[in-house]
Amino acid sequence: MKNIIIAALTVLSAAALAQDRSPDTFSIATCRTIISTNIDARGYISVQIPQLMLQDAQQDWLTYIGYGSIGKATALNGESIQTGMINKVISPEPFNLSSRLVETIGGIRLTVWFTEPDMLRARQVQNVDRDQALQKYVLDFATMEYKRVVQDELKFSQERQKDLQTELSRLMSDEASLVKKTSENQAHIQCAKETIAIYNDGIKKLSDQIDFQKAITKNTTSEAKSGNGTPREMSKLQDERKNLSAANDQMHKNIDLWNKEIKEEAKYIVQSEERQLMNGPDTNRQNLYVEEVQAEFNSIK
Repeated sequence: MKNIIIAALTVLSAAALAQDRSPDTFSIATCRTIISTNIDARGYISVQIPQLMLQDAQQDWLTYIGYGSIGKATALNGESIQTGMINKVISPEPFNLSSRLVETIGGIRLTVWFTEPDMLRARQVQNVDRDQALQKYVLDFATMEYKRVVQDELKFSQERQKDLQTELSRLMSDEASLVKKTSENQAHIQCAKETIAIYNDGIKKLSDQIDFQKAITKNTTSEAKSGNGTPREMSKLQDERKNLSAANDQMHKNIDLWNKEIKEEAKYIVQSEERQLMNGPDTNRQNLYVEEVQAEFNSIK
C-alpha cells in the first residue's frame, strides 16, 4: 500500500467565500491542509476541496470525467460511474472510474477509484505511473474547482469594496457640499447684516429729514395750500423710509432662514461624519481582505 501526500489549498474565514460571508469579519488565513491518501490495488484516491458546494461539485465533476469519454455516466446510491473514459496518461485503454462526493464542514470530499475490469488487472500488477497519473487527474480537478470558488469570492469582495468606496466618496462629497453651503449662508448673513446697517442709517437720515420737513410745514402754510412745497416732499421721504423698513424686515427674515439652514446643515454634517467613521474602518478592512483573496487566488497553480 502506497502513501501519497496531497496538498490542497484552503481558506478559513467567517467572511470568506460565498458560503459564509459575515459583514463583521473580513480577514482570511491561508494554510495548507495535508491529506494522507492511500492508493491500494483498486486505485483508491481521496481529496478535500475547501469551500465548494456539493451541488456545484457534482455537476462539474460529471462534466470533467465525461469529457472525451465514449461511455455513459450512471449514478447509484450516491456513487457515480463513468464508463469508457479515455485518458492516455492514466491508461492506454478506455477504463471505468467510480467516484463519490460527500459534503463536509469545510467543503466537499471527493473519492475516486477504478472499477472492473481495471481493478482486476491492477491487483495483479502494481502500476505506480497509473496511480500517480490518477492522483494528478483528481488534484487538477480539485485545484480547478477551488480556484473557481476563490475567483467568485474575489469578484464578490471587489464589488463590496467598490460599494464601500463609493459610499465613502459620496459621504465625503455630501459633507463638502454641506460645508460649502454653510459657508455661503454665513456669507449671506454677513452681507445682510451690513445691508441692514446701511438701511438703518438711511432710515435714520430719512427720519431726520421728515422731522425737518414737519418743522418747515408749520411755518409755510402758503406752500402747503398750493401742493408744491414741503408736504409733498415729506410724503416722498416717508415712502422712502417705509420701503427701507420693509427691505430691512425682509433681510431679517432672510437671516432667520439662513440660520435655520445652517443648523440643519450642521446636523447633517455630524451625521455624515459619524457614517464616515463607521464606513472608514470597514473600507480599510475590505481593502485588506481583497488583497488577501487576490493573493490566495494568485497562489493557486
